[in-house]
Amino acid sequence: MNALLDRVAMRRLSLIHAPAGFGKSTLAAQWVAELERRGSQVVWFSLDSDDNHTLWFLSHLLECLQRAHPELDQSVFQILEERPEDAERHVIPLIINVVNNAPSRCVVVLDDWHVIDDSRTRDVLARLLEVSGDKLGFLVTSRSTSGLPLTSLRVHDQVVEVAPEILRFDERESRQFLVDVKGLSLSGMELTELHTTTEGWIAALQLTSLSLKENSDVTALIGNLASRQHGISDYLAENVLDLLDPKLRRFLLLTSVLTRINAELATLLTGEANAEQRLEQVLYGDLFLQRLDDSGVWFRYHHLFGDFLKQRLKRDYPDKVGELHSLAAHWFHDQGMLSPAVDHAILAGEDAFAADVVEEQSLQLVEHSQMATLLALVAKLPDSELRVRPWLQLAIA
Repeated sequence: MNALLDRVAMRRLSLIHAPAGFGKSTLAAQWVAELERRGSQVVWFSLDSDDNHTLWFLSHLLECLQRAHPELDQSVFQILEERPEDAERHVIPLIINVVNNAPSRCVVVLDDWHVIDDSRTRDVLARLLEVSGDKLGFLVTSRSTSGLPLTSLRVHDQVVEVAPEILRFDERESRQFLVDVKGLSLSGMELTELHTTTEGWIAALQLTSLSLKENSDVTALIGNLASRQHGISDYLAENVLDLLDPKLRRFLLLTSVLTRINAELATLLTGEANAEQRLEQVLYGDLFLQRLDDSGVWFRYHHLFGDFLKQRLKRDYPDKVGELHSLAAHWFHDQGMLSPAVDHAILAGEDAFAADVVEEQSLQLVEHSQMATLLALVAKLPDSELRVRPWLQLAIA
């Protein structure tokens, strides 16, 4: 990996691609620390489905770049509102100019690129990679290679690729992880069988360590894993969840509806006054919770574990799913966070409230020349709500 890192410091694109649970973001974070030590400026951009809207992608990208290049002032953002149809034609040259005049190289981490399927947004990254030069690089994590101009980058030797076979642990690394790091007492044969069954899949090894921490019946666990051709992660996650304290398990399930979690929001959804301590317990218990900011205010569950928690929530608390989304929608609305407020309202089945959120802010967004933001929010709403809201139709006309 260190040899690869030498190339990462020079190439326009570094791509870490593998299915969920292979440690892509963890490796990226390790590389970020080393790149910063070598003098590069690094900014981290965690993508979500909203970034399929090209103007929001550009806006979020600019917000990240501003941390390294404050000279990218509000006038650049104004272009997004004034020229929504072709904003990238004007914004990309400004980004390149600022980066090229900086004393050090800038690397942008795009985490979870696989959520981007919009062709225009993909074209923006392709154009940035084409004209980036020596001062701008991208470190991308993704479950696939879709939407990236790999052919041309390979021809010009401007891409570093880390594939699943590189990320898989070999047997020695599996032993180091389970025995040296996690402190499990395992025989050589047990280690070999666990490594063979999990195929060095990091998430499965982590779930295995959590399972064996509470229940040391290694033989039974290996037997259950070996009997499953598919669904190993679901089996292990189920096993881990069932071994947890019931109150902690309930906390995990009720907060799983959130794509981003903080203590106040967790308290609202769970009724637990000590939500901040709970989040720390989950984080330091290695239960697949990740920090989203340096201050430790916002968190998210690892996608693989989060998806499992949501499935389990529907099974154990089917009547609470809508209520939880509703609580989240109203909380985000009160905080002025319009996009997640609309998303949760729709998931709660409260289409009218989702439209109310957009409608009540529409005039202010128009007055502040934030038409791109308004149009992106309107695009989330069902047609049935738009048809009965003449003011909203007028605002976007």
